[in-house]
Amino acid sequence: MAPFAKGFVRPRSRKMRALISVGESVAPPDPRRRPLPSLLDPPPFAAPLKKGIPQLELQFDTLNTIVTGFRKYQPPPEKLPPLRREYTEKNFNELFAKCRFELHGSFPYNGDKLRDEILRIAKDLHIVGWVKCRSNFASGHLQGDTFALSYFRRWLDRHAPYAIDSTNFFDEAIGLQALDYQQIAAVNDYRSPAKKKLHMLMAAEKQKALKLERDSQQRAAAYQRYIDECCVRNY
Repeated sequence: MAPFAKGFVRPRSRKMRALISVGESVAPPDPRRRPLPSLLDPPPFAAPLKKGIPQLELQFDTLNTIVTGFRKYQPPPEKLPPLRREYTEKNFNELFAKCRFELHGSFPYNGDKLRDEILRIAKDLHIVGWVKCRSNFASGHLQGDTFALSYFRRWLDRHAPYAIDSTNFFDEAIGLQALDYQQIAAVNDYRSPAKKKLHMLMAAEKQKALKLERDSQQRAAAYQRYIDECCVRNY
């Protein structure tokens, strides 16, 4: 090989090895600034994956269905209707809105009676969406015109057949172009008796663990108060 203009003659293999060995070295973390990872460190903050799709605190909805095979049909985009901004008292019922609600209380028959009443009122008011009623709570996502939703809220607040401890309406929006649902549906409880028993045992274990932790904190606080009041701290 011919010598370089400025330098010395070096075999090609040695030159390539020198170029390949050039890299950026990453120093290990300094233990004085950040401790080394161990088994006692908390897990990293990462969203749980379900079939490769991260679950980022999604609210329950009947439209949140994951299609197998990572494929989902996407219809062609439709032309949006012209946006209307001027509404009066005569055509205000044509303005669509949506809201979500949560009810807490004690509902007999695992919430079946309350579910039937909500479905009846929603069908009379031409409200679409879904409702989910259980023995101690009820939730749902409703869509319809503004007058119908206001009447439904008034019925829940004043004319509901059962005692409701608290009512919460959130995620309200007015001015929808189109409704996402075609009818009102109920999310029933299709769990097997064995699965219901397992869930009840898990809930009881969780309540027991919370009670034991609360008792332990109370005993620790009482012991600390006794030490401070009687001046028996051992230094």
